[in-house]
Amino acid sequence: MSRIYRESPSAFATIQEANRAIYIDFEGKTDEAPALLGIMLEGQFWQEVLDPRLAMAAEAKQLRLRDGKEVLQELRTRALEENRRIAAFGTSEADKAKQYFGVELESGISYLNVHWLGKRWWLDGLAPGGRPPRGQRFSLEEFEKLLGTEKPKHLGRQKATKKLQSILEQCDKKACYADVSRSGKRSWTNLLTYNRLDVEHTASLAQHIVSNGG
Repeated sequence: MSRIYRESPSAFATIQEANRAIYIDFEGKTDEAPALLGIMLEGQFWQEVLDPRLAMAAEAKQLRLRDGKEVLQELRTRALEENRRIAAFGTSEADKAKQYFGVELESGISYLNVHWLGKRWWLDGLAPGGRPPRGQRFSLEEFEKLLGTEKPKHLGRQKATKKLQSILEQCDKKACYADVSRSGKRSWTNLLTYNRLDVEHTASLAQHIVSNGG
């Protein structure tokens, strides 16, 4: 089993680095370019809609419809110029940024993998309750449960893709957002909430770890 999480610089952070990092999280369907990007910087959170099919839904929530490559290049430039790290729970965000938008988030930037940071911290027995039980997957949901920050059950991860599919179908069928079904609007609102909590909890997890021995 790989122990890269004990060796890679992306699995370590100082308190200052964790506090100043740019935290990101994508939402999207499997094998498609991400449709939504949540971003948090020093407590300020915002979202960028990346899929043109969601234009009316974005406008209804006063969100910007942006080109994904442009947004990610802006974040990369800011990280470099301000000596900040770009952070996410795992490598998926970096992988998707490269695959779908051609933007390298791990090259020239000290990327922070909060999953590896948390895994090492928990395995070292520094988390509440000591070492994890056998079979632990070290998912964000498990860290949320550990720290008492669980999301409401109706926002479960497996439901996020369904929520996205629901609002995409409505945007495709309806002429304007006012015509979108109640369930479609609820799906969009819940997806945005889910994304926000993912980013906020990833940031709070990293900051908690580096302040408690990690």
